[in-house]
Amino acid sequence: FQERMGAKEELKDLMRQKDSLEQEIIMLQTSSKPGTLVDADGFPRNDIDVHAERITRNQIAMRQNDHKALMKRIEAKLVEYHAELKKMPKDSTFVPQKVPVSAGDSKQSTETVTSSAPERPGEAVCVNLDQSDAFYLCDQVADGSPAHAAGLRIGDKILQFGSILKRNTDKSRMGAAMQEVVGHSVNKPIKVVVHRLGSGSGVLDLVLTPRTWEGRGLLGCRLVDVPG
Repeated sequence: FQERMGAKEELKDLMRQKDSLEQEIIMLQTSSKPGTLVDADGFPRNDIDVHAERITRNQIAMRQNDHKALMKRIEAKLVEYHAELKKMPKDSTFVPQKVPVSAGDSKQSTETVTSSAPERPGEAVCVNLDQSDAFYLCDQVADGSPAHAAGLRIGDKILQFGSILKRNTDKSRMGAAMQEVVGHSVNKPIKVVVHRLGSGSGVLDLVLTPRTWEGRGLLGCRLVDVPG
């Protein structure tokens, strides 16, 4: 029992760290200036502090890497917590929920882990993903948009958007589900997992915060169906 409570408290601490880190990323993304750092002639822009902007963008990249590492720790701790729950007496008041978790590097499975609250529309789900899980392709990203600040690139394939996965959302409802997540997550960070080709290729974790900006919509990108 003491081991289980210990794991629960560790999970709570990790989630607090995640929330704090996500808020820091939001603040950095909000303070970052849109667009490139050079003008049309290739010279440093004179309307912003280019050196400070480089520092801010570097901090955003580092914090997003920290977030990715933290999400992996949370996933591992959830699996450990689940293992401890199996040792509990049958009369336990804890009710497990179905959440997809990793079953290894090359296989997927859905195992039962305990969550302290029902999943919210923008809440992250810990799961291993690859390019076969892609359900949307990003074909436009506007400069200075929330998507641009999050590091989303043209050509990125969306594997996860908050709680949305290809395996848990009917294709006919995908668009409506995406709108629901975005609508419930204005000014709140959403974990977005993408598959990227070319430079920096692989499966990448991003943090996207829907918000109003000078352009249209809350994201500033266009997502289309993945070509068959």
